Amino acid sequence: MNKKQRLIILLCALLLAIPTYSSAAQDALPSLTYSETVSGFLTTGQLTQTWVFTGSEREVVQITARRIGGQFTPHLRLFDGSGALLLAEGPSGETRDSNEIIFTAGLPSTGEYRIEVTSAGPITDRVDNPNEYSLSLNRIGTRRGNLVDSLPAIGTGNETPPNLISEDVIAADNETNPLGVSLYNAAEPVRQSDGGYSVAARSGSGQITASNARPISRIVSALSFRSDGLGFVSTTNTVFFTDRSEATLRHDPEGVVTITLGGDPVQTITTDFFNIASIQAVENLVVVRMIGGQRLILSGSTFDLRRGARRGNSDEPVFEIQ
Repeated sequence: MNKKQRLIILLCALLLAIPTYSSAAQDALPSLTYSETVSGFLTTGQLTQTWVFTGSEREVVQITARRIGGQFTPHLRLFDGSGALLLAEGPSGETRDSNEIIFTAGLPSTGEYRIEVTSAGPITDRVDNPNEYSLSLNRIGTRRGNLVDSLPAIGTGNETPPNLISEDVIAADNETNPLGVSLYNAAEPVRQSDGGYSVAARSGSGQITASNARPISRIVSALSFRSDGLGFVSTTNTVFFTDRSEATLRHDPEGVVTITLGGDPVQTITTDFFNIASIQAVENLVVVRMIGGQRLILSGSTFDLRRGARRGNSDEPVFEIQ
């Protein structure tokens, strides 16, 4: 074997030793999961970087990109698994350190989704100041649809909550009643050290504590106690009833009330009563009946039943349950 033949054999062996990669490996994209923050770089040779995540149907996702280094404004786009564009945050004409998109419609199906990060304008490469960004993904809720039009009429227990009105009443304008709401089957309110009031059942162990930092009478017209629970009527005539024996009411801004129910587990319900006829918190479930007759059964410990929960103003109820 001459020197030329030996050289050819050596070159062949070296080529065989070089690792090869399948097209699937070459096409693999970086991934992230909910509540995770990752980082990446953009260069003149890679103006766009794509990330993948797995989502479930109806999940409301929040995606945030922040510039860490360089001089650029991050631009975000969300695609489904087939490559169809779902949402984009485009250039605004001004330089920003961050951009965010929230897909309030809810993911259309369970599967893989892609997030594309690019620059809203031209970029330059600098070794001392690379174009670095962070990318965060969060699930901030679950789309429940238009409850008035599309929810199936499912439910449990009574069609309507029990009657909260009785002949045993302390009138709202009674001078011994500083809360300014009607009190049924109740003892006189007792002022607390924080300025609120505690109202106990005239008989039994029921108790409602009302924070009066904002007058509770602006959102509640009556408190009531029964042998099987307690409840109240809102100024919009929504009826609330629970089989728990302890409840705390707090009047928040913009016509919102936060209800905290003692027991195991502690449950917190926040609502503005929009389009809601009644709320029953019974047997650790929360049953919401809409004015249109539809009902929704919820389980958990925290319930945001405000119109357009975490979405700003909206004419469509979107409830978040944790």
